[in-house]
Amino acid sequence: MTTDLPEQPENSPSEPEGSQAGGQASAPAGQSRPGRNRRWLAVALGALTGVLVLVVVCGVWVFLDALRARDALQEVADGLPQLTEQAGRDPSAAVAAIPGIQDAARRAANATGGVHWAVVDTIPWVGDNTRALQTITEAVDDVATTVLPAATAALTVITPEQLAPKDGQLNLDPLIALRDPVAAANATLEESITRIGAIPRASLVTQLADAANQLDGQLVRAHELTSTADTAVRLLPEMLGAEKPRDWLVIAQNNAELRATGGIPGAVILIRADAGRLSIVEQRSAPDNELSSTPVLPLTPAEESLFSSRLGRFLQDANLTPDFPRTAELVRAMWQATDGEATGGEPAQNVLSIDPVAIQALLAATGPVRVTDPFGDTVTITSENAARFLLSEVYARYTDEKVQDVVFALAAQATLTQLMSGGTDPAALLPALTKAIEQGRLLVWSADPAEQSLLERAGVAGRLQGQTDVDGETAPLVGVFLNLTTASKMGYYLHTTADLTELQTNPDGSRELTLTVRLRSTITPGKAAKLPSRVLGNSPADGTNRLNLLVYAPLGGTVSEVNEPGPGTVTWHDDLQVSAQSVAVPAGKTVEVSWHITTGTDQPGPAQVRLTPGAHAS
Repeated sequence: MTTDLPEQPENSPSEPEGSQAGGQASAPAGQSRPGRNRRWLAVALGALTGVLVLVVVCGVWVFLDALRARDALQEVADGLPQLTEQAGRDPSAAVAAIPGIQDAARRAANATGGVHWAVVDTIPWVGDNTRALQTITEAVDDVATTVLPAATAALTVITPEQLAPKDGQLNLDPLIALRDPVAAANATLEESITRIGAIPRASLVTQLADAANQLDGQLVRAHELTSTADTAVRLLPEMLGAEKPRDWLVIAQNNAELRATGGIPGAVILIRADAGRLSIVEQRSAPDNELSSTPVLPLTPAEESLFSSRLGRFLQDANLTPDFPRTAELVRAMWQATDGEATGGEPAQNVLSIDPVAIQALLAATGPVRVTDPFGDTVTITSENAARFLLSEVYARYTDEKVQDVVFALAAQATLTQLMSGGTDPAALLPALTKAIEQGRLLVWSADPAEQSLLERAGVAGRLQGQTDVDGETAPLVGVFLNLTTASKMGYYLHTTADLTELQTNPDGSRELTLTVRLRSTITPGKAAKLPSRVLGNSPADGTNRLNLLVYAPLGGTVSEVNEPGPGTVTWHDDLQVSAQSVAVPAGKTVEVSWHITTGTDQPGPAQVRLTPGAHAS
């Protein structure tokens, strides 16, 4: 039987398209054509080849640029030490060298920019390194463009000849002129330090990571200088009366009778600064009698517990606290309470403290001073004998306590007058001031919060604190402070040292330390018995030194005694844990006391000690 097949549609699968004579069979449905595949593959391979060629070309171009940047940066690195050396001995040569360094820094920055760098920046790992190099060259260029011109201005404008007092007056104009450029230089360094610090080191090649670390350290050290300069040009003109007269109280501390910040205030001098000219308005011996039956300012419970109400009632006890801003507030209030006429009824704006050891260092720059004592005799005080005379010999020479204090005040006044005379050696003055500040022998306070903040930044404020900054790192700060309790001048015969030993670092980042304090008496019992009564005070005739010893833990840390030489307690003062001990140091003996210190958890810098500055360098 025959079955009729249905008529098939045109181009049906049973008769593929192109089956006619001379035709070509097409690909099955759902499959691509071989010719089209080959065309797309050729296009893709061509594009990929082009990208690879572009990347290779950009890579070679970037590599050659990187070599040029490296050479330019090397010029900068070679030129800066020479510039620093020239700045100290030949400022004009240093100024002449600055354009060459700026040119090299600009060439380094220019060599690390462009489209080809943008292309390579997108490549994993490679881009981390190219971006790091770009950041480094940009930072160096910014420093050369902004910081070095400020250095040029400083070298040409601020010279010892221009800044030295003339006829008792300081020329403040150079400092005022430098405010803006120095502020810009300081801000540039701060920004550059932030940018370099943000570079991820883990993905960098060793040489580039080392370069970033070295540059970071160099910028941090340079920032210490620009920060100090910025503080100086902003503070000094105002504090020296550039806009209007400024009153200062100068405390002459006597380290022979130890107090936490140095020694009892032996004299207080009121000085007026007017457009750079300093004049002495009044001077007083610090009274040893009670100024008020109640503290001149309210005391905190911690102050009452550690120092008693004497802190706010006796001027000679106003620095029982190691917090100098608090001492300055109390001294100013006491001065004002007894006589405000000298300041026109307005409290003094600033308080400065200095001791005989610092005065002795300053005399190396000013030359000796001569004072006429109340008996009409001339006394010569030099850089060799100032501390010895003012802290020891004065008590043998003058038996009257008031005469002793007058001579003490005259010495401080004569040193200040000599400083303003214009005959000071600047090369000797700067190291003397720096050392006095480092040892806490020169402290400054301002009633203006903004000025006080700058003083703290400059490290001259003497604020009680439990941490500090060391090379850009937060470091734990341990406080060791002494208060003599016998109303004597036996502190002249006491030498104090404080040593920290690091034991371990805890998992939370805190560290364990041992603090060892050694108190050594340099006088024998036989010699002590021959001392004037004013020197012995309430001390035993055998010359024993009796004192309160305060040890403050770092911020967030703790302190505990290892050995206890006498009655003691552990309490808190201004958010810091403090150990207070009563210690007796027999004549000719050494007493050693130790504490276990735990630091805060985020203080990676090297541990530091702040120690009461005594009659001798420690």
